[in-house]
Amino acid sequence: MMDRAPFDPGRMTAVSKRSDPEVVQCDDALTVSNAAALIQQTVVTALPGRLRVAGQVSNFSGRSHWFFTLKDEEAAIRCVMFASTARRQAIGEIQDGMLVVVTGRVDFYAAQGQLQLYVESVQPVGEGDLERQFRQLCERLRAEGYFDPLRKRPLPLVPSGVAVITSRSSAAWQDVLDTRGRRWPGCPLYLVDVRVQGDGAAAAIAAALRRVTKQAADVGIDVVILTRGGGSAEDLWAFNERVVADAVFASGVPVVAAVGHESDTTVAELVADERCATPTQAAMRVVPDAAILRQQAGQISRRLDALVVRTVRQMQGSLEAVASRVVYRRPSHLLHPTQERLQRDRERLVAAQRHAIASARLAMQEARQGLPRLDPGVAVRLAQNRLDRV
Repeated sequence: MMDRAPFDPGRMTAVSKRSDPEVVQCDDALTVSNAAALIQQTVVTALPGRLRVAGQVSNFSGRSHWFFTLKDEEAAIRCVMFASTARRQAIGEIQDGMLVVVTGRVDFYAAQGQLQLYVESVQPVGEGDLERQFRQLCERLRAEGYFDPLRKRPLPLVPSGVAVITSRSSAAWQDVLDTRGRRWPGCPLYLVDVRVQGDGAAAAIAAALRRVTKQAADVGIDVVILTRGGGSAEDLWAFNERVVADAVFASGVPVVAAVGHESDTTVAELVADERCATPTQAAMRVVPDAAILRQQAGQISRRLDALVVRTVRQMQGSLEAVASRVVYRRPSHLLHPTQERLQRDRERLVAAQRHAIASARLAMQEARQGLPRLDPGVAVRLAQNRLDRV
């Protein structure tokens, strides 16, 4: 994985100066115009004036004129229906994956060197194979909770690292790089180069997601962009495979999927934590705008400064209110009542002690005066006198 694809001189294509636009005449060769006219005459002469062709719609685009490819398992025909004819169609705008029967004439468009079927009418036949597979897989995944909004995770506000799973040579990778450069050049990007269409693409994409999950903590990756540019339903089909849906569902970090364009929706995008219409939109969703972050940080800083000033003033006011009270300015006033009460208690205690001592002395004196009466000798003499009188 790396931040930027290395310069590869082998991929450079030499560009020569523009040649003289005049046609070079050769005695033994047709001009391009003559050859094109011959091809057109041959096609028109050899083919019936009208053809009815059944096939599956692919790579449809149609703001006014309709351009699409009609295909089956082995071949494809480029088709065009002009706006005036398209507006008269009762079926409305056709879509990729539809099975249709078209009626029209085959002609050679010399300006672009293309053999095209100029369609005059379109009749729907039924659901195409790809559309049916897509719908059936969506039904299974929905039943298993893959699309449940409650399991989708929020994206980090400021990512530590972003893994971009796409093809190194794709315009999607360049779009992500350009968007990162405009918004926050310092945001770490890690390219995971994979095939995004064709045989083996789905397995490669799933393996890349598992590898990112395994290495995310060590590398510092906390979000994944899974992306590629637009294309036909066949080009995008790797992102409709069950193996990719399982890998997105099991990803250890949030996944932002941007596959195709607004009109295209793949299974990977439905399972992903967030879907974006284009690679540029995905990069804008993941990579924060440094200018906006600086502005927000400044606003927060100013709010914090104001909050600190307001808090300090409130506390200072409270302190001044407390300090203005007499009890805090002269705390000794709190002690005077207690000291007086203590002095009174002390005086009462001393008086009580003196009274107790005096009472004890008086009792001792009275006891001392009564001692002679209790002298045993006196009692013996009294008893002896009584005995002598007998």
